[in-house]
Amino acid sequence: MNKKEWYCLLGTTSGGLGLGILLLGTESLQIDSHTTFNFYDTYYAIPSLYANIALVVLSFFIVYLGRMLYSNFRITAVNLIFIAATILMMTLIFGLTTLVNGSFSDNLDSLNNPELIDTGQWADSFHNLLTIIQGFLLGLLAISGIKTLQLLKTRYFY
Repeated sequence: MNKKEWYCLLGTTSGGLGLGILLLGTESLQIDSHTTFNFYDTYYAIPSLYANIALVVLSFFIVYLGRMLYSNFRITAVNLIFIAATILMMTLIFGLTTLVNGSFSDNLDSLNNPELIDTGQWADSFHNLLTIIQGFLLGLLAISGIKTLQLLKTRYFY
């Protein structure tokens, strides 16, 4: 990797951490802090470190998707970092999918009040959206993997 790539790695990491500090506050960098968010009628408390990691992975995915498309798949290091960021994004979305499925299936079994809004249809729609996003990420991963292998084959392996 050349010097420019190291600067971009450092800038993306610091930008993701800066975004985490901007959105979650400086106390989110402490180990024992939690971030609470409201999802429909349930409050979730997750460790702030996990939220910061998710923001850093999201920033890596967005920055390196742009760099990879701008360079037209010609920089091997950018392609490999994008592949790693895509795999991490798929892992995050899979975790979010299991969180949504687990919490709504538990809540729907315990609800017997017909006056409440039916969350089953909404949860199914959200699950379908996350599945479509994972399929899109898998397609991006396949395309970038194929282009990277072609690049490596033409440059390094004769």
